[in-house]
Amino acid sequence: MNGETYIEIVFKIADTEYREMIMAELALNGYDPIIETEEGLICHSLPDIFSPEILDEVSEHYSEYTSVSWESRNQPTKNWNEEWEKSYQPVEVENCRIRADFHPFDPSFEIDLVINPEMSFGTGHHDTTAGMIRLMLKYPFHDSTVIDAGTGSGVLAILASKLGATSIVAFDIEPHVVENANQNASKNNSNIKLYCGSVAELKHLPEADYFLANINRNVLIDEFPYYHQYTKPGGLLFLSGFYDADLPLIEIALEKNGFRKVRSETSEQQWVTLVAQKVA
Repeated sequence: MNGETYIEIVFKIADTEYREMIMAELALNGYDPIIETEEGLICHSLPDIFSPEILDEVSEHYSEYTSVSWESRNQPTKNWNEEWEKSYQPVEVENCRIRADFHPFDPSFEIDLVINPEMSFGTGHHDTTAGMIRLMLKYPFHDSTVIDAGTGSGVLAILASKLGATSIVAFDIEPHVVENANQNASKNNSNIKLYCGSVAELKHLPEADYFLANINRNVLIDEFPYYHQYTKPGGLLFLSGFYDADLPLIEIALEKNGFRKVRSETSEQQWVTLVAQKVA
């Protein structure tokens, strides 16, 4: 990214109670990391993924509840990196610590993940990523096969590697995101096969013991048939990226596609992380 420009998007949000929800919507659409300000939020995008339509859609959705507006401007990437390093802090999820390479190593944590997200989703700061990590830590990944759909920074695939998975395939639809995930995999000495594309576009994926997908509600539901295809009988599907209010819809779609919910957890911000088993 050195030498490139990026687009800085400044959101003004009147009521602070809605900032977390708007931040989550932006992050799930690729505008991440995000910095909170006194007036609202600042997020960032590379020119090739900048979408005024998405930003307008998010603004219009929340304008019913609070005053929301946004504007954008081009900025040199170096300036943003410096600002991000000042605000970015490590994330701790049980015995797992997620840090950038400019943070010192902390030996008190059993699992150390070095993640430089650049413009990719998956720093661990968002409830959905933290929720996926929390549930993954409860399952035996040793000698398992894993698929990570919409990998973002690669954090979940890298965690699977740290937990002992021996075959890991991860993919994302944005080339620069796949490049970032490759860099992070290298930093963590993780052997991950990374591809650019969607689960519908990629062919001949291996069947997985664990299928991971932290995306959003509509994409998840549309892709459930593919998740079923690439999950082994009895294998587990880990999901996040949707609210508690969407859980009944997700459960119905899972049952239609041969999965049974095993467990789910809901964060304080009402984001759900779910584990389902392939039963048919």
